[in-house]
Amino acid sequence: MPGLDDVVSAINALATQVNDLALIPGPVGLPGIQGIAGPVGRTGPTGPQGPQGPDGVVSEIAVDEILTRLLVRHGVIGSAKTLFGVGTTRTGGWSALEALTGPLPVRRSFDPGLPTWQYTKMRADVGLRASVYSVKTAASDMATGAKDVQLQALVDAIPVGHQTWLVWRHEPEDDTDITPESFRAGFDRFSEVILAKNRPEITPTLVLMGWTFDPRSGRNYRDWLPERRKGVVAAIDQYNTYPQGVWLSPADLFDKPLGLLRDAGFTRVGIAETATKIEVPTDRRLAWIEEVGQWVKAQTDLEFCCWFDSDVGALGDWWLNDQLAQAWGALAAGGV
Repeated sequence: MPGLDDVVSAINALATQVNDLALIPGPVGLPGIQGIAGPVGRTGPTGPQGPQGPDGVVSEIAVDEILTRLLVRHGVIGSAKTLFGVGTTRTGGWSALEALTGPLPVRRSFDPGLPTWQYTKMRADVGLRASVYSVKTAASDMATGAKDVQLQALVDAIPVGHQTWLVWRHEPEDDTDITPESFRAGFDRFSEVILAKNRPEITPTLVLMGWTFDPRSGRNYRDWLPERRKGVVAAIDQYNTYPQGVWLSPADLFDKPLGLLRDAGFTRVGIAETATKIEVPTDRRLAWIEEVGQWVKAQTDLEFCCWFDSDVGALGDWWLNDQLAQAWGALAAGGV
């Protein structure tokens, strides 16, 4: 349970954010934002009146939205709403997908390396949807700080207010060029750089395989958990593989790995990839989507849940057919 210090930290961080808003052009003739009172639980001076904003466009970020994001980041409250999204490799891309699903509130996407803003797939999301966005660099480059300047530039280029879950090296467990130790060091540096920017809408995000939490994997999931937990979202990629004809419920798939992440100190979680196999009858797959919706309603800290609309090599095909896409889109439109 967060203590008073957590609340105070969140409020103080809010004050910094609100002061920063004075730099965003305001409406004609309106005064700047009133300063924030001192920290909760102790006497403090009221902040000064902010400067009058020059002519221009009003920032779309409301102060209450910033406060909510800061309280979530500091672990004071859980995420209020789970966003349903998709990552896709289908012919026709995102427009073909949304022709079936309708507008989606979040997209899962990937880029090799650490591109500059103008070359990121995430750039297409701005003003339309949030992003769960992955980059990938050598572990040593991230851990030693060799990529600090590039990462700082990317974070700075993300428009104010664009909700971003920024992922470094999703599913690192099978990569041959990285060890648990080098991953932890790299991820902690990655998180440190992002959180230092004090942008509550941009969250460093850990993505591990759900399989890693199964003893049959031969792995110890703790080996892959970074030191930094606060302010980080921990997510899993977990597919309903329909093993030996056994249908797995959302609770069967998600409760154990997410529970272990929560027990490890992560107060914010997500599902970065999930899906059902295309060979499973459509009516059963539709029923599972409905079950996912019901399961998500019982979660208080699940920030996003994304279907991976693709073929996954030897693991099979996980495409959303027309009916499934419409059903997933209905979940996304309703929110949970």
